[in-house]
Amino acid sequence: MTQREIDTLVSLRGQCFYNAANKSKFRSLCQKLLRELAQQLAIKAEIRFNSGGIAVSGESVFHADDIYVVVSADAPGILYRTCRGRQDFTGAANHWFSWNDLLDGGIKALATEIQKLRARRRFNMRVPAKLEISHIPLGVPEDYEQIKQNRCQRSNGTLRAWFATAVEAVAFAENPTNTAYQGDVAVRCLKSGCDGWHLSQPHWPDALAAAKAQIN
Repeated sequence: MTQREIDTLVSLRGQCFYNAANKSKFRSLCQKLLRELAQQLAIKAEIRFNSGGIAVSGESVFHADDIYVVVSADAPGILYRTCRGRQDFTGAANHWFSWNDLLDGGIKALATEIQKLRARRRFNMRVPAKLEISHIPLGVPEDYEQIKQNRCQRSNGTLRAWFATAVEAVAFAENPTNTAYQGDVAVRCLKSGCDGWHLSQPHWPDALAAAKAQIN
């Protein structure tokens, strides 16, 4: 991928909503970036594009056995995190690679940061039994307490599923294997420090409030 193509990709931030031509160009460049990322990392990955509606840029997703990457023109940078296979859509803690870093270092710099994260994950594969909680991320032990404090919990104390974007949450709910979430709707969490999306049943208070806000 040339520097000019990277410059063009970054320049499309905030320029894809209600603009089909820009959205198509963004998609093409993102797919190329992620294909080259797979080559840099020397791993196989599923690369897909969630187009969303006309008011968003859509997002390109790179999903390998142990790493998950999302590129969206509506995000503050490129999201990446570790995961537990191709059916893990929540994964561990989110990390961000800034657009400026992409401009300066290109795909090679992004691959380097991802390799560092993968190395830390491999070094800390064993998780203490007390941390085996539903949807708890598998990562570096010192991250757990902060993650548990920031992420929302159910009434029984287990962690709620967390997603970086609404598109990602909806895709997870629509996956036939996730029967417990089918019929749920994506709701943006307003809790301080969470800054993500959850899946809620349509009659739950947060889902009703979100639906009312859209109508108003």
